[in-house]
Amino acid sequence: CILKDYPKATEIYLNLAKNPALEEEMLFQVALIQSEYNKELALGTLDQIAKLGRKRAKEATYNKMVIAFEMGRYEEVAKENYLQGIPLEKIGIARLFVGRSLLHLKNYEGAMKELKAYVDNASPSEALYAALLSLLDASYQCSDLASLDEAIEKLKKHYPTDLELPKAYFSRAQLLKRSERFTEAKEQLESLLAHFPSFAQKAQAAFELCHLAYKEKLWESCYENCLQFLNAFP
Repeated sequence: CILKDYPKATEIYLNLAKNPALEEEMLFQVALIQSEYNKELALGTLDQIAKLGRKRAKEATYNKMVIAFEMGRYEEVAKENYLQGIPLEKIGIARLFVGRSLLHLKNYEGAMKELKAYVDNASPSEALYAALLSLLDASYQCSDLASLDEAIEKLKKHYPTDLELPKAYFSRAQLLKRSERFTEAKEQLESLLAHFPSFAQKAQAAFELCHLAYKEKLWESCYENCLQFLNAFP
């Protein structure tokens, strides 16, 4: 393993696994090594461990889910009943994998349910950050303003300077516009441009102000916003 000759290491551990007393532990080592060079083989070995039903069975099931996600097998992660076969302490993070898989499959309602279940009890971490970004996406796709606001508040609390925050506010403004809450959408966009002058989508936000004024038939405001837009973004 140290020399990274993984196939040879696998062969040795498989020989050791022929001893019934060592079988499960050696197979688990095999799976860990196989995950470094052939994830398909690792999945097969983990499935074998899970079917043995011994002390490593639940851990093997969890690792199988993680590898399936890494391989982009989102349907498998979403459909397999992993949550009932993994250690209790892993259920939270498992919901993140299921939620992100459902998001990839464009099952936005299902994704929101699983992501919220994870986010509600998660501590600040890379996993929480990934979950919040996924929840923002799923909420926007569902036009669920309440869920979007929940995700924004948590992102603001834990990552107040993150560059994804202004993008979240822009999404919020677009949802408000979609719901024909034009005044609120305008206020959100104005706040966004005032607080984040370097926002990457500044031009799009400025254009939305023009369009909102047009939608409300505020012709003078629309005219002024359009002139400002053309001067700022010729």
